[in-house]
Amino acid sequence: MKISIEANSICGLKQTQRGTGLQDSYYVISRPDGFSAAVTDGASCAGCAAQGAEITAQCVVRILGSDLSGSCRTEKIKLSERIMAELDRELDRAARNKDIARKELASTLMFAAFDGKELLFGHLGDGVIMGLHGGNASVISFPDNDGGSGTYLTSTRNAGEHLRICKVNAADYDGIVLMTDGMMKSMFSDLYIPKKTLPFEELLYSAADGSHNDDASFVIIKWRNKNG
Repeated sequence: MKISIEANSICGLKQTQRGTGLQDSYYVISRPDGFSAAVTDGASCAGCAAQGAEITAQCVVRILGSDLSGSCRTEKIKLSERIMAELDRELDRAARNKDIARKELASTLMFAAFDGKELLFGHLGDGVIMGLHGGNASVISFPDNDGGSGTYLTSTRNAGEHLRICKVNAADYDGIVLMTDGMMKSMFSDLYIPKKTLPFEELLYSAADGSHNDDASFVIIKWRNKNG
């Protein structure tokens, strides 16, 4: 199995003007037989959004990566409960150490794990997850924006009720992309129509090189068999 990974986070003009700095985060663990990866978008309303996004990304990737095959084969409900329980502990610990309210560490969450056979992904809040196949891309997990009034965040106690975990046939894809809403809006207009007529990966890198009103982050992971 050959796996290639690229990731980037670009600070948005909005965050630069506010002086908050980059509030997105990503974390990846790659192994010869697979990977675990996460992308998080710190909430603009949170005072420690960058720290919350970093804590969340690293916590979830460590959980998935500690037993990659086990994570990919665990029942979705049990995996969701495990992830949210550990993440709750991490966020509570960080909030106590900083003497802040837990909501100040709020972020969205997207993650994926692949053990060479099973592919799973999870999604809480906005952003988008896309599957790659033969140079083309299609949405496999849409944003969940709480009926248009906001989005779901990791810091809320019922976040697990809105964490969507899906398992798909890895043979149907040769890659996966996790991207925050800032990157998504730089690449697509409404209905996911590309703003430029380019192959998907060129579109992604072109958008990453441009300016962004909001923080923009992505992780793109591609794989193929050794004989592929």
